[in-house]
Amino acid sequence: MTQEQHSLQEQVELAIARNPETIANTIYPHLGPLIRGTVTDALDGMLRSFNETLRYSLTFRGLLWRFEALRTGRAFADVVLSKTMAFRVEQVFMIHGATGLLLQHVTDMASEQDPMMISGMLTAIQDFVHSSLGSAQGEVLSTLNVGETTIMLERGPFCFLAAVVRGTPPTNMRQHFAAAVSEVHRLLGPILENFDGYTGPFEPAKHIVEGCLIKELKETEKKFPWRLALLWGSVLAVVLGYTYINIRDGIYWRQYLALVGAERGMVIVNADKEDGKFLLYGLRDSYAADPYMILKQTKLNPDLVELNLEPYHSTLPEFVLQRKIDNQALRFDGELPAAADASKLDELAFDLLNLTEHMARVEKFPILRIYGNTNESEDANAARELTQRRADFVQAELRDRGVLDVEMKASGMGYQRRIRPNVRTEFDRKLNESVSFRVSVRTRDLERVEAEEAE
Repeated sequence: MTQEQHSLQEQVELAIARNPETIANTIYPHLGPLIRGTVTDALDGMLRSFNETLRYSLTFRGLLWRFEALRTGRAFADVVLSKTMAFRVEQVFMIHGATGLLLQHVTDMASEQDPMMISGMLTAIQDFVHSSLGSAQGEVLSTLNVGETTIMLERGPFCFLAAVVRGTPPTNMRQHFAAAVSEVHRLLGPILENFDGYTGPFEPAKHIVEGCLIKELKETEKKFPWRLALLWGSVLAVVLGYTYINIRDGIYWRQYLALVGAERGMVIVNADKEDGKFLLYGLRDSYAADPYMILKQTKLNPDLVELNLEPYHSTLPEFVLQRKIDNQALRFDGELPAAADASKLDELAFDLLNLTEHMARVEKFPILRIYGNTNESEDANAARELTQRRADFVQAELRDRGVLDVEMKASGMGYQRRIRPNVRTEFDRKLNESVSFRVSVRTRDLERVEAEEAE
């Protein structure tokens, strides 16, 4: 530092020490607006960040952005602003501060408005604000908001820039404008100070003003939201699949109820659905069709069905006859029926003919199984041969009595199927020397169908 510079510094420090209020009043008009503008811009940016963050914090898109903030380590507010920021500087006016004359005007849009008129209006608005609202010295209008458009004014000593911004300007835009104003004053400061109304010398400033035409636009053609579409598509597929399965199972369930309701010997009391299960409550005769076999005729998942069928005895003729036949036992003496039971053959034949007639009305056909029985003996083969002859004898006698339309199967069971396994009395022993019966039902006459198909 030279001697002159050192002396000047001492004089300035001495002047400040003697008259601090005078120095403060001199600097205030220049530093005061700068400080207030900086604080205002910071608060404005903070409020804008807070508003955008609050706006998207509880939305689905906000949840995705919050996940991105966690993934990248950025603040959620920064992510929100980066996703939602969209702006464009449409016009920039460079206006002389003292006269309000337009020095330069640039735009990136077709406009039929007179820039001279607009600059005059901006000057008039500033004068109105200053005179009518009683603003303090050094306080100037910095921002105008009209709908989605913001007019930002950045003032220098001799001129100011007025930028028309469409959208939401970023917080650092004012710094960009301030740098442009400083550059204009650096190049053309003396000309601005001694402005005489001729704007020709300000042509070199045009490229600086054009540098303020910055923009950051969202894409006009929105990209197809594949992730969102995939998510909603998956949800829709699940809902449609669940709905389809429910409708389909409902149809199968109604089909099953129709089949069960058509069966003789079964009574439906109630049918319901609870916790994804189809519930059936009713009554079933032990000789009625197997409800689980009927279920196999449908496509309904058996795991979804719960049957609660209480036993009862139906009074329908075919069930009464089946029960009567199954409870009969024709006792034998040797290879012939006992004299006391000989008449049972006629009664059995009559019951079988009646059973066939009743079942034919509902398109069912009886199958009679004839079991020959005997007491336990040392020779199992001899016992089986004896019981087979007994069963064959009963089958032949029934055929002789006209029972021709009933399918019969005669089986000698030896002593494997005794009526009284524990023989305690003579009555038990004689009852085991017998032929017993079991009636089953088929729903189609298979032999007749096969014959018709062969023809």
